[in-house]
Amino acid sequence: MYEFLRGQIFRRLPTLLVVEAAGVGYSVQIPLSTYSDLPEGGEAFVWLHHQVSENEVALYGFATEVERRLFRALIGVKGVGPRLAIQILSGTTPDRFVDALRDRDVASLTRIKGIGKKTAERILVELSGRLILNAGGDSSSSEKSLSGSSTSSLHEDGIRAMVALGISESDADRVLVSVQKEWSESTVPTLELLVREGLRRCGSMS
Repeated sequence: MYEFLRGQIFRRLPTLLVVEAAGVGYSVQIPLSTYSDLPEGGEAFVWLHHQVSENEVALYGFATEVERRLFRALIGVKGVGPRLAIQILSGTTPDRFVDALRDRDVASLTRIKGIGKKTAERILVELSGRLILNAGGDSSSSEKSLSGSSTSSLHEDGIRAMVALGISESDADRVLVSVQKEWSESTVPTLELLVREGLRRCGSMS
């Protein structure tokens, strides 16, 4: 079982990280929250989950142990596989997820792309009362602006991220254009915030 990975960033995409360690390139699937916490280059450190099943052998990486704990709890829920768990982590934060569990807030969970009412109810039934994450830290840290990021490149990265999370390119483009028009021109959002809002709106339309 792999516990963590430390090495040089070879490629960093919204849902994929390639790390070189001891001459080996490791392909690691990541949520948007982890992407936002990683530097653009240099050394990366991620906590790992090694998924082995009949149909898949894959590494999933997380910036914090809290995210990994939530991921592992989610894939233990019937009907929630690793891909959907990554979508959930990309569409919310651990703190907000725990709030939804505490409040038994089905509507909040169904706003995440890929979660229908039955799945949301199953998650609440199976995880409510037994998932304590102790996320800690500054919840606003992910809302720092991206210095040097142009609106156009942010839009293109957002489309790639949403397509990787199961949204059609045309829907992603249309929704992100709408979202970006509403942002203050003086503030450039992070990719994580942009895509989360795009996923929320796509979820509300499904």
